[in-house]
Amino acid sequence: MVGVKQKVQNIVLSVTYEDVKFDLEKLARILDGARYDPEVFPGI
Repeated sequence: MVGVKQKVQNIVLSVTYEDVKFDLEKLARILDGARYDPEVFPGI
C-alpha cells in the first residue's frame, strides 16, 4: 500500500535444546535491552 509505514516491534521465537538449562535472569542482565519478567511473559 502506498503511504503505509511498517515497523517490526516484537518477535517471538521458541527453541528447545535438549538437556540445556539457561539462567534467564542472568541473560536478561547481560543482553542489551532484554527484560525478564516471568509473571508477564516467561521468556526474554
